[in-house]
Amino acid sequence: MKIAKAFLAASLTAVLAASAHAQVRGFSDDFEAATLNPFWTLSATAGWVTFPDTSNPHTGHQSVRLDSVFLNPGPNKNIYLEHVFPQPTYGAVSVWIFDQGAGSQSSNYIGLRAGDLSVYTFDYDLGPTNGGSYAFDIVGRGGFQSIALRSNGWHEFRITSLASGVTLQVDGIVIYSGPGGYRLPAVRLFMGGPNWRPSWTTWFDDFAFSPEASYVLYGTGCAGAAGIPTIQTPITPPRPGTTFAITIAPVPAGSAALGALGFSDQLFNGTIALPFSLGFIGMPGCWLLTSSEVTESLTTHPTPTSVSWSIPLPNVQSLLGVDFYQQAVVTDPTANALGVITSNAGHGRIGI
Repeated sequence: MKIAKAFLAASLTAVLAASAHAQVRGFSDDFEAATLNPFWTLSATAGWVTFPDTSNPHTGHQSVRLDSVFLNPGPNKNIYLEHVFPQPTYGAVSVWIFDQGAGSQSSNYIGLRAGDLSVYTFDYDLGPTNGGSYAFDIVGRGGFQSIALRSNGWHEFRITSLASGVTLQVDGIVIYSGPGGYRLPAVRLFMGGPNWRPSWTTWFDDFAFSPEASYVLYGTGCAGAAGIPTIQTPITPPRPGTTFAITIAPVPAGSAALGALGFSDQLFNGTIALPFSLGFIGMPGCWLLTSSEVTESLTTHPTPTSVSWSIPLPNVQSLLGVDFYQQAVVTDPTANALGVITSNAGHGRIGI
């Protein structure tokens, strides 16, 4: 058990880095590298992106700089860094933005956009209720001014979009909270405005993305003397710095149980397609549902007849977005020729 837990704590990130199923991973960028991270795609109309730029970092020595130019007649300004996720996802994105348009009658829009959700500045400031506070936009519902007043300097914009709800923040101040359901297809750090707005400069620094934690049950177990052992929906999903726990029930009284933790629900040992029938070894109706790189003995409880499985997750942000799969194997001498049954399986994603 100690070996399995140590493996998860120390090696989970490295093992899953090559997994095709760790599709939406956590990511952070302090913009301190010599070249821009390939996470980003650049686009610039009536302007340009400078990286690295050492003239105005939020932390460290570098940030990314966006410049626009006045072209009238000419195209509207639209300069941005963007990342498109492999699949639309729930999670949180944040970035530090340098606002130097507070109190200015004419400037550029700057902001953070994630799918249908945006936090941004207007391209003017004519007072607290007219461009002088930070704004937010929800596609289909329009744009709104917030209670957070603008000031020149660095500010953190944050969008949290979970299945359960949406929260938009500026410098930790909640400027909107409402229903969820907005998956994020992409994230964009942007500056722009009409072609007649003045040339402008802004900087972005210290970006972070964290996917939402989740746990989804799949497959089915096979029947034993006490019924079909089933992984129960966990009370809380897997998050860094917590102990993730599941219960499997019912199981026969006095049985022994083994937990299988894997990194794929597609292949076992890299070659055997999953799910894989175990009928050929005397377990008809039982299926192998995970790749099972790690196994450990589980704690059984006589009353009620159940099995508990706890995994301490280190408080390591690089685990964000890591996928893992779990299944239990339980002894039951009367169930079949081999005397072993299996549970259903669970797919966990470590997140916020």
